[in-house]
Amino acid sequence: MSRYTESVTKMEGRHAGIRLGFGGAVILAAMAYGLLGYGPKEADAQTQTKPRIEFFEGNRGTQDLLGKVDVIYGKQYNLKHRSRPIPNDEARSMVLTNVPPGTVIRLFDSPSGSFNDDYAFITVLELQQKIVINSFEHKQDFIRGIRQNGKLVAALDGVYVNGLDGKVSRIEITQVSKEDVDQLIKDLATGTHVQGLTAKSKVKKR
Repeated sequence: MSRYTESVTKMEGRHAGIRLGFGGAVILAAMAYGLLGYGPKEADAQTQTKPRIEFFEGNRGTQDLLGKVDVIYGKQYNLKHRSRPIPNDEARSMVLTNVPPGTVIRLFDSPSGSFNDDYAFITVLELQQKIVINSFEHKQDFIRGIRQNGKLVAALDGVYVNGLDGKVSRIEITQVSKEDVDQLIKDLATGTHVQGLTAKSKVKKR
């Protein structure tokens, strides 16, 4: 297992059976904007726009804007609840605005966050005013780097069962450390195959 894959699954606490409450969200937010080195000053250097995630009906950030989600670490959304930020089973892509490096957006087909169906982890690798995630579906055994204007800006990992685009029912926002992000950037930039969750899932099913 790669260092990154191990970290991204441990940070949210799900594999240990832990659900983050308000206190956990506060702790993670404090880590994000202080201890891990991704503070507001870095975002302010780009623009004053608040970090946010916008979800779209079509792939590549096209068609209708379904809704926006602020970057709050530890936040979880069941899209079948009435208080949902976007409609259930409609999002096919997203646009990240000033989202700090190390942020991990976790998307699930299951409203409870089950790992028995499609899911994807999108990790931000570089602060950009705008990053377009064209699709949530990932069929490779290795983490795929996402490039924009020649720069490695994000990474996509996950498990494909029967497709996640247009079927997102849960959103979770977590974070990995700066050290893990730096290592992932190095591995992807040099062409190193970083084992992702798809490969791990295949091993488990054998």
